Amino acid sequence: PVSLGQKETRLYFDPAILDFQLWQAEPELLQLHEQLAIEKLQELARYDLVGEVRRAIGSTLESGETTLETVAAQLNIT
Repeated sequence: PVSLGQKETRLYFDPAILDFQLWQAEPELLQLHEQLAIEKLQELARYDLVGEVRRAIGSTLESGETTLETVAAQLNIT
């Protein structure tokens, strides 16, 4: 059944479906994607956006030029 206007979106299925093997499965592609996901997660863990924003704001406070634009420019983001 489908229930519209709910707080959450859920999808239920029989857990036994996880035991089915996909005929089009490509183990090499899975390994590549898993490695890429691990690398991205490690990259995200190293990048502390909140800390970068705090440092950028702190460095612009002295000049009195603390605006969204100047902070974004320091972070090379738009």
